[in-house]
Amino acid sequence: MKKLYIPTCTLNFNNIISSESISPCAFYPRRGYGYKSIDKVELNNFNNIILLYDKFPYFDIAESQIENYPMVIEVNMDSCNAKVKKVSAKGIYACSETIYLNPF
Repeated sequence: MKKLYIPTCTLNFNNIISSESISPCAFYPRRGYGYKSIDKVELNNFNNIILLYDKFPYFDIAESQIENYPMVIEVNMDSCNAKVKKVSAKGIYACSETIYLNPF
């Protein structure tokens, strides 16, 4: 069972849980459901792709007035609907579509 990890932040928790999905940033204003935006983190800061890592990523969130903490989503690739391709020998993968999450 191959697992990959998506770095994000707690500001995105309700967004991701309510839609049971995560999309590239550019998708949010156009999609017809859920929130209209998502907050980027340093390890996942592109507009048209989601980066996934084969090792659990450790990262920090910049200080701000709003409470915000690192959050990592574990994706079981055996039950993942999305096409993911390896983009780095360092265990980094990319996905250019919505990843639907199964809470089980």
